[in-house]
Amino acid sequence: MLLEAAETEEGGIFRAVDGSLVNGEKMLRIRLKDFGNRYDCPGIDNIPGEITISFSELYNIAQQSDIIVAKRDGEQDNSRYPIRKWRKRDQTPPERLSSPDKKRFKAVEEEVNKRLDNQDSDYEPEEVVNAKANPEVLARLRPRPEVQQQEKDSD
Repeated sequence: MLLEAAETEEGGIFRAVDGSLVNGEKMLRIRLKDFGNRYDCPGIDNIPGEITISFSELYNIAQQSDIIVAKRDGEQDNSRYPIRKWRKRDQTPPERLSSPDKKRFKAVEEEVNKRLDNQDSDYEPEEVVNAKANPEVLARLRPRPEVQQQEKDSD
């Protein structure tokens, strides 16, 4: 379905760029067929009647609405609740750790090394605990040389 639009009035402006009235004596005519089409509404062209409004009346309505909008915009500027402005926070790159994180990781690493050095039998690093559930990961973990030596001695 192809809809067509055509201009019915020439010089159909009622307000100039500077805001003054233009063509105040002309009339705007609105018919029902301006809002429908003959394909969806058969017989719409035969319905009589129209709404008419003068350009000067349209101009007055536009002026009143401009005053209302300007007043409303002015009230919004003086409102009790200002518009919140959200600033996007810079994201910390993953390879850069903050000082507290470095200290915390260093402390954990030192504790792991201390327990490994002391050969604490109750302690297993987290990667070994996780690897027990997955044999492929366990095979990739290399035991320390002194642990290999102890295993050979016990055999």
